[in-house]
Amino acid sequence: MSTIHGLLLELKNSVDSFIENQNGKINQRIETAVDIGIAIDNARTAWTYSNDLEKSENEIGKNIQDKLNALKGLVQILKEGEASAIAELSSRVKNFISSLELADWQPQLTGLSNRYVFVETTTVGEGVFIVFFDGNFKYAAKSHKGSLLDLDYSLSFPDFKSDDYQISQSIANDNTLAFKVKHIKGNLLSEMPSKGCKFIRTALKVRYDAGTLLSNIKEAEYNIWIGVHPLRPGKITLTCPREEVINVLEQSTRSATLSLKRKDFPNHPGLIEKTVTIYPTKGWNITTKAPPKLNDDPSSEIQVFNESQIDVNIRLPEGSAKTKFAIEYVERKEIREKREHSEEIVLTWGGWLPLHSSVYHVKFESFDGRTFEFSKPEEEIPYLKVRNYQGQPTIVAEIPEEQQKAAAKFLLI
Repeated sequence: MSTIHGLLLELKNSVDSFIENQNGKINQRIETAVDIGIAIDNARTAWTYSNDLEKSENEIGKNIQDKLNALKGLVQILKEGEASAIAELSSRVKNFISSLELADWQPQLTGLSNRYVFVETTTVGEGVFIVFFDGNFKYAAKSHKGSLLDLDYSLSFPDFKSDDYQISQSIANDNTLAFKVKHIKGNLLSEMPSKGCKFIRTALKVRYDAGTLLSNIKEAEYNIWIGVHPLRPGKITLTCPREEVINVLEQSTRSATLSLKRKDFPNHPGLIEKTVTIYPTKGWNITTKAPPKLNDDPSSEIQVFNESQIDVNIRLPEGSAKTKFAIEYVERKEIREKREHSEEIVLTWGGWLPLHSSVYHVKFESFDGRTFEFSKPEEEIPYLKVRNYQGQPTIVAEIPEEQQKAAAKFLLI
């Protein structure tokens, strides 16, 4: 016959499977499932101290039996209940947790301040998020008076390797345990959905002293699911006017005649040189695809050749009376026109992109399933804002308010 510990494990595995099979949906049923998992873990802590975990159902008292039956009922409603029953179920779970007979010195997890976290990241490979656990953690915040050992607490992610993340900082008081998690590798945040969230399992361990005269160190463990929102606020499609090349014209051009005469330099019997610059026709550029041709002059040479000019070194060798030639080259002109241009832009939380235009239209398909469209700054639209930065409109994926509040709260603990 199964022990109470075994029955609790079956219930917990059933709830975990239910959450995993929801594929990142965000709804009250999922949130209630997380709370039921917390209730099961609290029951395990309470019944560890009362020495009921290793008993069978036939051996436990009526109080424990009633609570075990209540837990079974909560799980059944979770799986089979209508939406109206789920709305009521949430309060029933909270009542169950508060009804457990836990002493003041025993840790108790009542819930999460932030069920969902937003990862502040500039690349997919790294990021930071904060998790808050609410409850009674009297002996996690400070050592029990008279205890021979310092009591502590820890957070881990059992489905990932320890080098995938780092707990960069943790803080505790009587009612809150908070952890700042630095994501290091790609595994923890891999296969992130574009909508909804990715649920990942955490393992919170809290040591406490169950002794009276002598220390009796025990450890409460809670396996809680948290939802990690996508690394980006959603799909962003930007439409704005942009100059595009609609046609390219080319024309062959012959320069004016270039010449040097020795009689103009009576005191220079040797080599005579002169540099002449040729500019393209107004509104045109010189194409660099083919070099210009020096017609009928083997001595002169091109010194500079680019889109904006040609510098020719005219050379009159010693013994030559004159040189006379022209340069042939090709000019190019782009015909441009402003046209509406649409493109998908990618912004992670905290990212920004200048719009380079005061005329724009943004279609924003948010990760939470809502769609917004705007052509001017709209404060009521969540997650995505248009701010004036250095004199031009800039689209910003603002770090959500709940994440900013979490960071502020972390500093105050």
